[in-house]
Amino acid sequence: MQKNILIITGETSADLLTSPVLRELKKIAPEVHLWGVGGKFMREAGCEIIFDIKDLSFMGFLDVFRRIATIGKLYKKINAELKERKPSIIIFVDFPGFNLSLAGKLRKTIKPSQRPLFIYYITPQIWAWGWKRIKKLKEYFDHLVPILPFEYLIFQKEGVKNVHYFGHPLLEIVKPSLKEAEFKSLYGIDGDFVVLMPGSRVSEVRHILSPMLESFNFLGEKMGLTGILIAAQNLPKDLFRSARKNEKIKIVDGPCYDALFYGKLAIVASGSATLECAIAGIPPIVVYRTDFLTHRIARTIVRIPHISLINIIAQKEIVPELIQGEATSQRITSTAYLMLSDEGILKNVKANLEFVKSRIGPSGAHLKIAEFLTGMLNEL
Repeated sequence: MQKNILIITGETSADLLTSPVLRELKKIAPEVHLWGVGGKFMREAGCEIIFDIKDLSFMGFLDVFRRIATIGKLYKKINAELKERKPSIIIFVDFPGFNLSLAGKLRKTIKPSQRPLFIYYITPQIWAWGWKRIKKLKEYFDHLVPILPFEYLIFQKEGVKNVHYFGHPLLEIVKPSLKEAEFKSLYGIDGDFVVLMPGSRVSEVRHILSPMLESFNFLGEKMGLTGILIAAQNLPKDLFRSARKNEKIKIVDGPCYDALFYGKLAIVASGSATLECAIAGIPPIVVYRTDFLTHRIARTIVRIPHISLINIIAQKEIVPELIQGEATSQRITSTAYLMLSDEGILKNVKANLEFVKSRIGPSGAHLKIAEFLTGMLNEL
């Protein structure tokens, strides 16, 4: 039987971060069939998608409750395909609520002699919440591949065996494709512009987009700025209908790294997009809003003082964070206006972003991870 690998992701960022690894893997071992749960980016990298992640854009506890039927359908689909295809390796990517549960069930139901190698790529953020998950990570998985250096150190300290760190994959992904003049000409931009990144989940955008747009309406008028709104490709177009009312806002399909390299400031939903800003060197204002229940629960279980990866890696606040009740159009506007009016503030933030970027190396993660996976396959 042809060797094959099952990959399970749950959202756009994981789909994006996994796809370059799969491309490198196909170059090294073109005979290996890749299949799994993913989206546009993994499909373009040569992976057969059996379940599209566009139906898995969860954010918060209420979202999970509303999508129980979808989650159940996904469990059944994966189990049915596993019995027929018998993969050599299963790569679990992020999506911890689902992936930890699935891995635990598969450990119990698949005979040890027939069990695939379990690898967790982009491990759960146990340092933020869910520290007890480390017991499951030790028990369920053969190898862990975190993408942040301090995660690697945490796992080592906790006695986790077979943990590997190859660098952060975004370092090779976040690059401009056009020169600044070409980019501005393409979108009809004359002068400075602000980047709006409201997230990659439907519920996330619904909570964050409105105050972002209200803030930009003021900034665009008062400071003569253009807005570039980066819309995640997995989201329905009508979600951004309100943004089309402002002629100064250009809506582009994400990812759009040119905007990050040439923009003056970014207003961005908390998540991996904040690291994209750090790599590109654009000062961000990090915004986070969710439903009331999710926020109340999160306040009781989150163990860290910051929510943005930039501040977490720096171990101090170098970019502003506006969370829940503070994430209003007024606060976003006043914070953005202060930063845009003072080149000294922007220069200082950029210097700190360069420091954060230096902490998530080395580069070359995609090829190194692909070589690691090939090595694992050859040993089976």
